Amino acid sequence: MSATKCVSCREAFPQLKVLSCLHTACSSCVSRLVQLDNTVKCPSCKTTTPSPGPGKPLAASLPSISCNGPGFNEGEQDDDDALASLASHCDYCLDDVVATATCLNCSAELCPSHAAAHPTGRNTLGHRVESRNAGAAIWGTGGRTVEQSQSSKCPLHTTEDLTHYCQKCMDFSCAVCLEQMAHADHTSNVLLLKEAVEVTRKEIAEVCSSARESCHGKLTKKLEALTQSQEDIRRQCMETSHGISAAIREKIDILKKRENQLLADVDTICGKKLETLEADAAKLSEVLELLPNLASMAEVAAGDCDVLRLGPWLLQKEADIGVQS
Repeated sequence: MSATKCVSCREAFPQLKVLSCLHTACSSCVSRLVQLDNTVKCPSCKTTTPSPGPGKPLAASLPSISCNGPGFNEGEQDDDDALASLASHCDYCLDDVVATATCLNCSAELCPSHAAAHPTGRNTLGHRVESRNAGAAIWGTGGRTVEQSQSSKCPLHTTEDLTHYCQKCMDFSCAVCLEQMAHADHTSNVLLLKEAVEVTRKEIAEVCSSARESCHGKLTKKLEALTQSQEDIRRQCMETSHGISAAIREKIDILKKRENQLLADVDTICGKKLETLEADAAKLSEVLELLPNLASMAEVAAGDCDVLRLGPWLLQKEADIGVQS
């Protein structure tokens, strides 16, 4: 595709923005493709152009390319030459070697040689390096591509086997690398692979042993803490149970005292009532004993009453008889 065409809308423009993957896009498409984190993902190769910083518009910070710009002197040079004039250079090469890959971890710009060796460096071990060419391989640990991950060949000298390991650089080397004095300043740290394997195995065993002891110590402390917690919980449960039992016994004692007091009060009241009833019964007995005398007295009184009633009548009769005579 021509460098004067937008990678997104495929339209030709006299001036375009250059993404970090060296693809070009128009200003409107760049503004449309800007994501929330102020980055742009190339629609063609999916490479992410990083943010220039907080508060800085990405579209304004991208370099521009035009038909009359560098490498486009009235069409005398092709698009690749124009883009090459804007290409970044390898961060590790002394000469201006064009960078063809980028580290996904530290964002270093790398040439092909350093791209292969970068993931095995002492300070960059395990970094992932991605080529800027669409569909290119990604380098991982060991400086080899994913497809070559099972290979034992040197990434710099592909016909040589890896025979040594540098403990300082944490990097594998072949015989040619050693001949080229790749580790001349620390040759004592370079071991044969078999020796490096044994040393690594011993180191791993020591680390595993130390980790096992550490884990055992931590687990022992955790177990002791759990045991102590269980004892504390058991003791608290027993104390709570004893407290509840004591409270229940206290309530029972109070209820018994109240019951005894109520029974005593009932006995007292019943005794008084019984005494009252007995006094009333005695009085009734005395009354019953007086009843015969009262009856006779009533009869006498009744006779007296009759005489008293007949007296006036008789007197009246006598008077009536006297008048008649």
